[in-house]
Amino acid sequence: MNIASLKQQDYTLMKIFDPNLKKRKQERKENMKKKFQKYRMKRKGQRSTT
Repeated sequence: MNIASLKQQDYTLMKIFDPNLKKRKQERKENMKKKFQKYRMKRKGQRSTT
């Protein structure tokens, strides 16, 4: 089940039924941050001047 495709009211229902949703959201945020950092490092490596 794709949470992103759910409508807003379905999302609030999910929040009630799924106590892990907040944790999952947090993990996804962390993953995005890690990916972004890796991406920034790559970009930094490509540039010769900072």
